Amino acid sequence: MKREVNHPTLSERKARLEERSSLYREALNTDLQELKVDLRKWGKTFLIVAGSLYGVYKIVKLLRGSPADQEDVPPDSKLPVLVQSKQESVVVNKIKEQIALFLLGIAMQKIKSFINEKQDEKGNT
Repeated sequence: MKREVNHPTLSERKARLEERSSLYREALNTDLQELKVDLRKWGKTFLIVAGSLYGVYKIVKLLRGSPADQEDVPPDSKLPVLVQSKQESVVVNKIKEQIALFLLGIAMQKIKSFINEKQDEKGNT
């Protein structure tokens, strides 16, 4: 008794390989599309958070003034009086600090709520 071995022909093997190849190609395309969507979400999130932080930084810098404004000119300097740095009162400095803290608090709340929303979206998907 000879046992018949069922060897697939070359064309059958080729057809099977092409079918597998198309399945893998579709799976890769699907994964690539999902990756693009995820990267867009992360990119937008990063830009919003970074923009918020940059905005707060600029506001705080504006309220405090630049370091060049705070430099002390020696009293024996021969510079004109208009160039010498002006002194701000303690009250004005405290008000600026409070405004900066208030704005930082608002920015922190907004960033926290934004991150929580993104986490909820990610959890629901």
